[in-house]
Amino acid sequence: MDCISFDVFIPDEKKFRPSTDGIVLGLFVAVIATNWIAADFAPFAAFGAFATCIYFLTGTFWRKKPLEGTIAGTIKFCNHKIMVNNETISLDNVTEIDFLFSNYYRKREPNGRRSFNPVFSQGVDNYVTYVDRAGDKYIINFRLKTEDEHYELVPFANQAVNAGKMSVNRAVELFGDKGFFF
Repeated sequence: MDCISFDVFIPDEKKFRPSTDGIVLGLFVAVIATNWIAADFAPFAAFGAFATCIYFLTGTFWRKKPLEGTIAGTIKFCNHKIMVNNETISLDNVTEIDFLFSNYYRKREPNGRRSFNPVFSQGVDNYVTYVDRAGDKYIINFRLKTEDEHYELVPFANQAVNAGKMSVNRAVELFGDKGFFF
C-alpha cells in the first residue's frame, strides 16, 4: 500500500471572529444610529451599508468560509502506520482508530436564504481519532480536497479492521462496501 497524504488542519482555540451576518447587522445599526445622530450624513452611510450588503450578498456565491485555523504539515496513512509530520504512529501501538468525513474543499453547504455567510467549505471538518496503549485519545483534523478522496483510505481501513483496531461495521459505515477484503 502506498502512502496517502492529506493536509493537517490545526483549529484556533476559541478565537472570536465576527461572522458576515454580524458585520451586516452592525452596518444596519450604524446606519440607524447615524440617521438618528447626524441626519446630514445618513444618505452616505445608507449608501455605504447598501453597497457593502450587496458585496456580501453576491459574495456568498463565490467565497469560502473562513479557515479558523492553520494548515500545518501533512498526515500520511501508510502500511500499518500513520505519519504526522515527523512522528510515526504504528497500528500496533494503537488500541482503537476511527474516522469522521464531514466535508471536502469547495463543498457547497446550505446556509439558508436569509444569511450573508459564505456557502463553500474549506474541507477541514474531517478527522482521525486514535487511542494509544496508555489510553490517551488523539484527534488529528485534516483536509479532503475532493468528495471521494476518503475512499483512498480503504486499504488502511482494511489493515485497521484486520488488526482489530476498527470494527467491520464501522468500516462499512464509513466507506460502504468499496474494496473491503477483511
